[in-house]
Amino acid sequence: MLLFLAASEDIKKHRVPNRITGAVCLLGAVNISINSSPKDRWETIAFTCLFLFLLLVLYFAAKNIRQSNGKKFYFGGADVKIALGAMLFFGWEKALFGMFFGLVAAMEVYIAKRAIHNRKLNKENASAEIPLVPWIVCGMLAFSFVM
Repeated sequence: MLLFLAASEDIKKHRVPNRITGAVCLLGAVNISINSSPKDRWETIAFTCLFLFLLLVLYFAAKNIRQSNGKKFYFGGADVKIALGAMLFFGWEKALFGMFFGLVAAMEVYIAKRAIHNRKLNKENASAEIPLVPWIVCGMLAFSFVM
């Protein structure tokens, strides 16, 4: 339920409050401490830390990238925190594949949106903002049922 709340906040405001992302991370930590064996627990924590490090590198690197129209590219911190919480909750395999699936779907929608808008609008008027949390959540939920 918290993931859907985070996705709806990202769609409406392009911002997810820290209380929602913090609750997702807290529930993920509680879930992994209760429902997993010690071997699986440490494996999930190790892969989550590695993945979190890679996401933080992407987050800080993306803050300095400019798009072709001069606007700054923005990869929000909520995306990183939701990925971390979901990785702790679902396990690293489901979360990693789900996040990959969600981000690929978001890229396809972004490319289609740009292709449609570039025919009607110039590049300055075409919006480049796509909320990533809904795509990440959909991908992770899909893979939580598949795997």
